[in-house]
Amino acid sequence: MRGSDYTTPITAGDNRTYISTGAYNIANNGEAVATFAIVTGSSLSNLSANADEAISIYNSQLIGVEDAESLSPNEFYLYQNYPNPFNPSTKIKYTIPEAIANSIVTLKVYDVMGREITTLVNEQKPSGVYEVVFNGNELSSGVYFYKLQSDNFSSVKKLILIK
Repeated sequence: MRGSDYTTPITAGDNRTYISTGAYNIANNGEAVATFAIVTGSSLSNLSANADEAISIYNSQLIGVEDAESLSPNEFYLYQNYPNPFNPSTKIKYTIPEAIANSIVTLKVYDVMGREITTLVNEQKPSGVYEVVFNGNELSSGVYFYKLQSDNFSSVKKLILIK
């Protein structure tokens, strides 16, 4: 046994547990945040892939806000949808700054020929961070585009539906 790591020889049919933490330098009266994931796999490569997925999911989540300033974005921004490629739904996130708060905001989805598929947002929005779920259940597999527009701002991103 070394620190919090514990390993033994592995033989066929074994079920094992591996617990590991990093080395931390925490000041007296300091704080640290720890996150744990329980990851399983039927093989080493499957376990590794599942661990990578756990890290990806953790990194894509909003886990806290340091101060109130981060609640009021200072730029109009359209994020890449997640997941992408997707099936059947994906999340589209965008921010509206105080400078253009309460302007009409539109978020539309188009096919590769430029035909409008749907309007996800068409309303006045105050400053903030927003997220919309787009469901592609009724659409064919393929490449689509989503466009965020307000006043003098416009941004387009590509999304891929795979069924």
